[in-house]
Amino acid sequence: MKMKMLILICLVLSASGNVYAMEPELQEPTVTAISPLTPPSVVSTPAVITAPSMSAPSLSCDEFKKKSKADFEAYSEPSSSNENLDGDGSEYMKRCVKLTGNKMRYLYKNQKPNTSITWDVIVNGTEACQEASKECNPDDAKIKKCTDMKNILVQCDAAAYLISEYDRKWDEKEDVETKKVTGGTPEIKCTGSGIETLDYEGCVKFIKNSELMDAGQAVAQKAQEIVYQDKAMTAQAKAMNRKDTATAGLSAVHDGLTDQQEMFTTRAGIDAVKLAALVSTYNDMPNYDNLLANCDEYQKNPLQIKSDADPAVPIDNAMKLSQCRNAVNKGFDFLSNQRQKEHMQSKLVAVGGQAALNAIQAKLASDRAEKVNSAIANVNSFKVLDQLGAP
Repeated sequence: MKMKMLILICLVLSASGNVYAMEPELQEPTVTAISPLTPPSVVSTPAVITAPSMSAPSLSCDEFKKKSKADFEAYSEPSSSNENLDGDGSEYMKRCVKLTGNKMRYLYKNQKPNTSITWDVIVNGTEACQEASKECNPDDAKIKKCTDMKNILVQCDAAAYLISEYDRKWDEKEDVETKKVTGGTPEIKCTGSGIETLDYEGCVKFIKNSELMDAGQAVAQKAQEIVYQDKAMTAQAKAMNRKDTATAGLSAVHDGLTDQQEMFTTRAGIDAVKLAALVSTYNDMPNYDNLLANCDEYQKNPLQIKSDADPAVPIDNAMKLSQCRNAVNKGFDFLSNQRQKEHMQSKLVAVGGQAALNAIQAKLASDRAEKVNSAIANVNSFKVLDQLGAP
């Protein structure tokens, strides 16, 4: 009966357009005794569950990555089937070309850095440094990866400096391709790994100069021998036609020795010039100590990386010097022809020895010519005595 009455009242109120919320019936709170050994339970209001939102650091990290990638793609040279657009090279060199967006050839000119090249774009464009940027809240492992990447990029910059220091040209086919060249006596073999091989040009130049001078010297000596033989035959013919047979033969011998002296003196001079030229070419080939000295100069060039990536690791002179030396000591193929210097030294010794031998032979010919000249003088003195003693 009570239920029917309640339903009736609700229908009347609904018909009149007034709806009233029914307040819950108040109840007395229930108190639970708490044991002194048991901590009280905390009853909290359930958290409201909403769709996940991007926090500010996460959002700026994504934006940083997108911007860095876009900047680097716009900065990089167009790629081709060969990622290394600058010819063959060591794996280190290929990596540098790729990391710098094929900008290796533009980093330095005449040992001066190209101020239009921005390393910030290169550093931020690397995945390791994107993860280590301050926007991405890096941990120690990420910072270490970015630091390692910075070391590599400084080595790439140092390699570009050294290539410029030795006047290697990116648009010269011979500098970029470095084909194997063999020649000389003893045999010398020059090899390279592209433009990074700094001693390739000097090695090839030594072979070419050596062969050219050997060929020219052979022609000159052949011509000397022909002239010498012609003079000797002429002197003998004159001696046979002279009436004064006592000194005619000695005069022919003296003239022949004088010609020999002149010939060997000329050969010694040619050998001396040849030796000086080859020594100069030999000394122009860079060695390990030369590159370390170049690293000392490299650290003086301004190289500042002021990017958001790993800002705690600055690129100072000490880091530049150490990474330049690391580039020289391992990885890059800067010096692939140092072992050929042993064969070059053998060539220099041979040329020097021949120059000394020719000088000795010239001196011997000169001494003999003087003795023959003295003999002629003695014969002539006897003639005077004979004439004085004649009735």
